[in-house]
Amino acid sequence: SDFQNWWFEKNKIIYLLKRDSGKADCSKTEGTADLICYRGSKTVFVVNGLKPSTRYTFRMQIFTHKSSSLLSDGIQIWTKPPTCKAPIIVHIENKSVILKMHAPRSNGKFKVEKMAKNARKGTKIKEDWTKVYEGTDHLVKVTQLSPNTEYAFRCKLINQNGDGGDHSGTITAKTRGYKFGIIPENAPEVFTIECTGSVVIGDLILFTERLAITNEGKLVYGAMGN
Repeated sequence: SDFQNWWFEKNKIIYLLKRDSGKADCSKTEGTADLICYRGSKTVFVVNGLKPSTRYTFRMQIFTHKSSSLLSDGIQIWTKPPTCKAPIIVHIENKSVILKMHAPRSNGKFKVEKMAKNARKGTKIKEDWTKVYEGTDHLVKVTQLSPNTEYAFRCKLINQNGDGGDHSGTITAKTRGYKFGIIPENAPEVFTIECTGSVVIGDLILFTERLAITNEGKLVYGAMGN
């Protein structure tokens, strides 16, 4: 009969996928999945129109010609952050560079990386990307650099779930060389102090090596004796 043919025919499953409007924080509160983003029989579907760095709750319901299911439990998915623009060089010193991050407003944080490209003669460098900062500041001072060395910098955004976006483009900066006019205020930028014990406030640090400048303007170490 027509009823038997209808009853025993092969079931066609229809999937109904719903989502909420999205949240930009890590709260455990789930949004109400009342926005329909797909209805059909495909098991793979691309959901468009989502915002970056946003947590969405998805729920699914199944329909056949005989019955339907309840809405499933929610699954939470974070979208990737947007892509940063390359950092901007604000200021350059002997052993430090100040960068300004330029990126869309986000509830996440920045991750800044550096890579040494060209160093002064006689200095070995390791050409790989190293993290130098992770936080929310838009102005970042990168320290412990080598003088007269070219560095590449890049950044990316990280959302509150810890997911990173794509890296920005790179920008290069070359740190300054040593200044001939050495004064006490410039000592942290010029000298690197190494010792076997701890250095505490009140310790006397004695520099025994003398510096001299030749008539040609070349800086000579130990030229005048100790």
